Amino acid sequence: MKICTQCELPVSDSAVIIKEIHGEKLPFCCSGCSFTYSITGEKGQEGISMLYVAKMALGGFFAMNVMLLSFLTYSSDFTQALQIDNLHNLNNWLQLIFATPAILILGIPYLKSAIQNRRFDTDTLIAIGTFTAFFFSIYQIFIEGKVYFDTACMILFLVTTGRLLESSGKARAARVLEKLKVSLPTTILKIEQEQEIEVPLEKITTGDIIKVKTGERIPADGTVLWETVAVNEAMFTGESKWVEKPPHSKVYAGTIVVDGILTMKVEQLGEQTALSHIQRLSQMAKLKETRLQKLVDKIASYFTPTVLMVALCTLLGWWFIEKNPIKGFESALAVLIVACPCALGLATPIAQYLALSKTAEIGVIVQDLDVLDKLHLAKRIYYDKTGTITEAKFTLHKEVWFKDKFSFLPYLLSVEQQTNHPLAKAILEHYKKIDLTLPNLENIQNHTGKGITAHSQGTEIVCGSEKLLTERGIEIDKTTLQQPDDLPTVYFAVDKTLIAVFTFEDKVREDFRMFQERIHELYIEEVILTGDHEKSARRVAQQLNIRKYRHGLLPQDKLNILKQDKDVHIMLADGINDAPALAEAEIGVAVSKAEDIAKQSASIILMGDLLQLIEVIRLAKFVRRIVRSNLFWAFFYNLIAIGLAVFGYINPVFSAVAMVVSSLFVVVNSNRIYYWN
Repeated sequence: MKICTQCELPVSDSAVIIKEIHGEKLPFCCSGCSFTYSITGEKGQEGISMLYVAKMALGGFFAMNVMLLSFLTYSSDFTQALQIDNLHNLNNWLQLIFATPAILILGIPYLKSAIQNRRFDTDTLIAIGTFTAFFFSIYQIFIEGKVYFDTACMILFLVTTGRLLESSGKARAARVLEKLKVSLPTTILKIEQEQEIEVPLEKITTGDIIKVKTGERIPADGTVLWETVAVNEAMFTGESKWVEKPPHSKVYAGTIVVDGILTMKVEQLGEQTALSHIQRLSQMAKLKETRLQKLVDKIASYFTPTVLMVALCTLLGWWFIEKNPIKGFESALAVLIVACPCALGLATPIAQYLALSKTAEIGVIVQDLDVLDKLHLAKRIYYDKTGTITEAKFTLHKEVWFKDKFSFLPYLLSVEQQTNHPLAKAILEHYKKIDLTLPNLENIQNHTGKGITAHSQGTEIVCGSEKLLTERGIEIDKTTLQQPDDLPTVYFAVDKTLIAVFTFEDKVREDFRMFQERIHELYIEEVILTGDHEKSARRVAQQLNIRKYRHGLLPQDKLNILKQDKDVHIMLADGINDAPALAEAEIGVAVSKAEDIAKQSASIILMGDLLQLIEVIRLAKFVRRIVRSNLFWAFFYNLIAIGLAVFGYINPVFSAVAMVVSSLFVVVNSNRIYYWN
C-alpha cells in the first residue's frame, strides 16, 4: 500500500501509477493527480485549488473573448451592421476559434469523468449540456443560424468556479489537519550506562531511556520516569494551558516540553505513536462514505436520468406544441444546466470534511464518520466505572490509629516500601512529605492477595487484609472500627496488636462531574456498567446521583446489554475488558488513558479530558443542522429552477449562474463549521 503524492490517499500497489517528475519517481493514484502535481507542485487540496485557478485563468481568457463577440449579436445596431458582407457568420467563426480551446481546457475533464464513471452523476449533466451546445453551434454556423458558444463556455467557466470554491473549502479543512504534521527532532539524547549520548532518531528503540530539554519536541510516546515536567499538548487537546506530567504519566510525540527536563522511557515510535495514529485515521476517515452520503449519492443516481427525461420532454414540447424548436433547445439546455446537482453533491461531504478537521483540532480522533450522523440521536450513555468515572488510582480515605501514630509510622512506611501493591503506594503517597528514619527489615514475606509481613530487631510487623491478620493470630474488633464495608481496607499490626486501620477510595475524576452536568443538559440517560461488587457500584452511583447501575459484569455481560439496547447509545470506557463493548456499541468512546485495544475498538478517541466528548456532540448537532440546510436548499432550489427552465423563463447562461450561486451557498454555509467554537 502506497500513498498518492498529490491527494495523499492510500492506493494499492496494483493500481499505483509511478511517474518521474523533476527527476524523482513518485506514486500517484490516477493520471489526474500526476498531472495536477506536475503542473502545480503542490500536494492535496492546495494543488487542486491551484490547478483550478490556472484553468480559470487560461480557459477564462478564451471564454471571455467568446462572450465579447457574442455581445455583438445581442445588440440590434451591431446585428444590422454584421449582416453587411456576411460579417455575422465571420463573428460566429471567431467565436468557434476562441471557444475550442476553452472547451478543451475546461470541458474535457468533465467529459472524461462522465465516460469513465459509467454512471449518471453531476459530470454527466455538465458534459451533455456543454458539448451539446458546442456541437449544435458548429452545425448552426453552416446553416447561418443562432450559435450558443457563449452558453457552453460560460457554463464551464462558472462550473469550474464552483469547483474552485469547493476545493478552497476542502483546502481550508486540510490545513487544520496539516497542523498535526510537525517535524520531530532528528537527534536525541539517549541515556546509556549513566551517560548521555546524542544519537539519530532512527536509532532509538522501544525501552530506551531518553532526555528531552525545555523547548524541544518529544520524539516518541512514552512514560515520565523521574521529575515532574510541564508539557504543551495543545495539538492534541486544543488547550494552550500547560499540563503537568508527574512520574509514571504518559507523554506523546510532537508535544513540547515547556518547563523542566524530561527523562522518559520510550514506548511507541514512528507509525505507532498517537500523532501518527491521528494523521492516519483522519486521512482514512475521509475515504469513508457515511450513511447520509450514500443516501444522497443514491438520490443523485436517480435524479440525473430523470432530469435528462425532463429536458427531452421540454425540447419535444416546445418543438411540437409551441412550434418553436430553437426555444425548445434553449429551454432543454437550461434544464440540464440548472438541474446539475453540484450543490447536492457538496451538501454532505464538504460539511463532514470540515467537521473531521475540527474534531482533530480539538484533540479528538474520529475513526468512523457515521458517528457524526448518529451522535445527535443518542438516548443513553453507558459508563465503565474504574478509569472512566474514577481515577483508577487509590487514595487514602480514612485512617484510625489505636496507638501513638508517630511511634509506629516508621514501621508502616518501611514495610510498605517492600511492595508494589496499589494500596501500599497510596499510603506512601499520603505520607511522602514526612521525613522519618526508617528501620531496617528482615524476613520480608509478600503474601499474594493478602499483604506483607516482616521483622525489625525482633519486632513482628503485619500489614494487609483481615484474613492475613486472622492467620497471624491478631484479633480485630469490627464493632469499634466503624469502617465502611464497601471500601478497600488495610490493617496494620505490630507484635500481635492492631495499631491502625486504613480505608481507601478510588476518587471520581475531576473532569467527570463537569462532564456529567453537561450530559444532563443534553437529556441523555446515564447507566454504570462495572465488574465491581454491588456496594462499590452503589456507592459511586449514589455519589453521582446515577439511578441505573449494573455490577459484577463480565465483558460478555456488557456486550449483551449493549446488544439489547436498540436506541442510539454511547459507551464510554478505557479498559482491555471493555474492548468488545466499545466495538459493539452504536458509538464507542475511549478515554485518553485507555488501553490500545480499547482505542482500536472505539469509534471516537478522546486525547484530552471527558469534556471533549461534549464538544464533539455539540459539533455533531451543529454539522447536522448545516447538512440539513444544505440539502433543503439543494433539493428545493433544483425543483423551482427546473420548473422555470421548462417553461422558458430562464436561459442557459442564467441557469449556469444560478447553479454556481447554489453551490456557493452550500460552500459558504458549510464553512460556518470552520468558525464553530
